[in-house]
Amino acid sequence: MKVLHRFMTANVALLTMAAFAAPLAAAVELVRNGQPVAFVVIPAQASDVESYAAKELQYHVESSTGARWRVQRRSYKNVLHH
Repeated sequence: MKVLHRFMTANVALLTMAAFAAPLAAAVELVRNGQPVAFVVIPAQASDVESYAAKELQYHVESSTGARWRVQRRSYKNVLHH
């Protein structure tokens, strides 16, 4: 389970970095007309660090765009089959 947890945490970090680095390669729409078009997904049993990281990401997106992303907790199975 710890391996899966680390895998999920690493994927969230990589996707976050990719979303912010993507403007160098192509446009990624995070907010449209002041409304969020994305959200943050963390594990259903997220650690304190993961929860804090999600809140920090939410805060910085809202600070820079005015749109507040939702933070959703999901099981690994639901993340893969959404």
